[in-house]
Amino acid sequence: MSQTSNSVRDELLRQLDQATEDYSILLPGNVNYPSAAIRMDAFASDTEWTLIIQLLAWARYDAEFVNLVQAYGNHLEPSPKTERIMPIKPPIGSQFWSPEGNFQLDLHVFSVDLNGQQRSFTFTDEDYQRAQVAPSGMPAELAFLRMLAQHADLLLPPSELLPLFKRQPASLLFSLDEWQLPDEAEEEPPSDTACFQEIADAVAQRRAPAPEICTEGANTDWRHWAWISD
Repeated sequence: MSQTSNSVRDELLRQLDQATEDYSILLPGNVNYPSAAIRMDAFASDTEWTLIIQLLAWARYDAEFVNLVQAYGNHLEPSPKTERIMPIKPPIGSQFWSPEGNFQLDLHVFSVDLNGQQRSFTFTDEDYQRAQVAPSGMPAELAFLRMLAQHADLLLPPSELLPLFKRQPASLLFSLDEWQLPDEAEEEPPSDTACFQEIADAVAQRRAPAPEICTEGANTDWRHWAWISD
């Protein structure tokens, strides 16, 4: 790589710290975008490095189901750069919400358009219980999204991430579905955590991170974040 390992490490941690300070980093506990899935992918070539976070969420005030895709990297302006994708739509001729704004989909039997393909699903109350999704304990939109996310991969595959940000081809270093987030209550920056230090080292050294460092105490799963109503 054109940058030394230390400079890549420092620059990635700086970008993550700045995004945290600006409240722009994608987090599963955002009450405006309560999450159903999250993933991190890292790439590196001889000249570029890129860290990409995806967050599948319910955009409450926009009445949409979205995949927010956020990229950090060198030669990337601005960094982070965020793209918004809508992987879930109602079938042609129907709507998720009534004119009054009520979610009108039957949570047990429904059809949806997933990335341009119509699919049908049937779920029982027992299915929801096994999935740890409680429709009575959260808005119907969120129960729908969290259940659906366990039966369909609605995040982009690694092969589609770099082209989304017009980045050059690069090797996939690693993918993480869970990691340890900094302590927001303590205003802890990512650069102070062992997990993000390991992630930055892995990107700088072009290797996979030691999984035990990030999976111990991992808190990116939506089950760690209680639903907070207005």
